[in-house]
Amino acid sequence: MNQTSHHQGEFSRMSQDYSVRLRKTVSEINHAWQTLCSDEWQESAFSDLHTIVHKLAGTAKSFGFDEAGQRIIKLDKRFREIDKSAMPDDAEKQQIELLLAEITQLADEPGRAMAPLQSSISIPSYTSDLIYIVDDDDDASRYTRAILEAAGYSTKAFSSLTEFHLALEKKRPDLIIMDIVFPEGTFAGIEAINQLGAELGNNIPIIFNSFRSDVQTRVRALRAGGCAYITKPVDPETLLSAVDSNARTEQTRKRVV
Repeated sequence: MNQTSHHQGEFSRMSQDYSVRLRKTVSEINHAWQTLCSDEWQESAFSDLHTIVHKLAGTAKSFGFDEAGQRIIKLDKRFREIDKSAMPDDAEKQQIELLLAEITQLADEPGRAMAPLQSSISIPSYTSDLIYIVDDDDDASRYTRAILEAAGYSTKAFSSLTEFHLALEKKRPDLIIMDIVFPEGTFAGIEAINQLGAELGNNIPIIFNSFRSDVQTRVRALRAGGCAYITKPVDPETLLSAVDSNARTEQTRKRVV
């Protein structure tokens, strides 16, 4: 089995595993929403629920669940628009419950096969470039790692900013891929990079990778020292193009995409 076939098999297994987690997570979202609406409304519980929905919005389409992903993105947008401090009115609840019903049905359907690795992406034998991936969404991190490792990069993933900072004390990577929204705050990833720049200088290329696509967030990310901004769900060729353009070793610059 050649490297491309091996990695494509890994992508297929990831998609199958994700389909199981997707159905389970959608069931948990439904239960949490019904509990919120039947008991006394709790802002903190709603924020926790929104965090789960937000993560799904950034990964469902990547793993082949296009229709479910589109509805989840709509649900995420709806959650951002409502007043989280108070119970939604009947009209808002009905719209959300219709979306949840559609998502539940679509999550039970098979997703499309994940796109094969493009033949135009060369698979080099070296792995000299080390990339840190910082994302509290394990599925998003797993997907990004699979793309990069298929292209010959070495990766390490961190699900928390604390783990990331501890790793930096031991070894600096050639490039960092940083999410933006973390439990610490809406712009916690950007703030972590600002702190990194103040402590170590801006000598490590940073690529921000987030479901957020608004201009304010993009500007803040670039001002923090980001050299590229990629929105979720991640497109493999877009990701590799950004990484190849910004990873700092000479071997990477010679890689053909």
